[in-house]
Order: sequence, then structure tokens, then C-alpha cells
Amino acid sequence: MKKTLKKKYKKYIEEIYDDLLAEFPDYENKVEKAYNDVIINHQGNGNNVIHSTMELIFSVYMISKGYDVEVEKLLQTKPELLICDLYGTNGDSKKPWIVEVENTGVPGKALVDKGLTPEEYTLARTIGKIVRYSKFAGTFSLAYLNTPRPNFELLDPIFYYFMSHEGVDEMDIYDAVNKLYNKPRVRIYDIRRAHLDSLYLINIDKRSVKRIY
Repeated sequence: MKKTLKKKYKKYIEEIYDDLLAEFPDYENKVEKAYNDVIINHQGNGNNVIHSTMELIFSVYMISKGYDVEVEKLLQTKPELLICDLYGTNGDSKKPWIVEVENTGVPGKALVDKGLTPEEYTLARTIGKIVRYSKFAGTFSLAYLNTPRPNFELLDPIFYYFMSHEGVDEMDIYDAVNKLYNKPRVRIYDIRRAHLDSLYLINIDKRSVKRIY
């Protein structure tokens, strides 16, 4: 059963790869590498097929903007293991463009183990992504699945804070993120230097990416 499911997943991603290759024939080698990296990581770490598909579509978008892209790039091993979804570099970048793709799922295990509501989890996860990953990036972006599901009404104040460092008390940020990420705890210093540079929506049906902020 598992082998059949994996074949179905691979076929699904392969169809999207073929469409992207047809749209960007000038980047054939880089698009093929991104596809292979996504497949390897999907099979190796059990990534959700939608997450893997989003990685592929956005990696090709980055390639079209002149970036070399690594999928599931190791950033550090201590004090916690950090692996970013997409890591892009180009000849003009002093620091990389790091992108985390989000399909807005809320795992029940996290809610039970941490005693969080779905809203608390979503806030903590979003803040945690920005604070923990952006310190490695020259440009840091979040990319969401283009459905009505992203709770931007809840997250807009967080997005605004990390784009401007205004509008939300940093202690509220601190309290929210450490409900989920506390080994190690996120420090005020980390919050103050964190940054969010752009937000994107990924449309799987259209194989497209749209910047919204």
C-alpha cells in the first residue's frame, strides 16, 4: 500500500515538473535538479505531498529570478536542528534568500502535547519560523498555499511587526512564540533582529507564484 501511495505522489509531482519544464525550458538543468531534490526529500523525510509540490513550484520561481536553489538546506545542528525549505544564492547576494513554505496545517499532536489552541499554535509557528530562520538570510520570505485557509487576519499584525518592528509589543511576541519553541527559548534579542522581507502565495493549479507583500 505504501509503495502505491508513493508512486501516486511521485506521479503527481512529476506532472507538475513537466509543466514547469515546458514553461521554463531555458532552465532545464536547474529545474531538473530541484525536482530530484524535492523527490529525494519527500521520500526521505515523509514531507506532505502538497508541501513538496509547493517547494518545487517556488524553487523554479527562484531559479527564474537568477538563483541557484537548494531544497531542505541544513542551517545548523545546535542548539537545535534547523533545516530550511529553500535556500537560494546568486552572484550578487552577500546572504541567501531563504523561503519557508506553509500549507497552514495544524497538527493535533502539537495541540495536545503543548496544550495550545489552533490560533496559539499558528501564531507561535509563524513567529518561530521568522525568528529562527531569518537570522541566516539576507532575504527571508514565507510562502503560503493559495487557498482561503491562510489566517492572514490573525497573522497580519505579526507580518507587519517583522517588516517594520512596529505595531505589536515585543513581549507579546516573546510570550506567544515560547509557548511552542522553548528548547531553546526564543530570546528578545532574537526577536529584535528578526526580519520578514516578503510574502507569497503559491497556486498549485496554475503552477504559479504571486508576491502579496
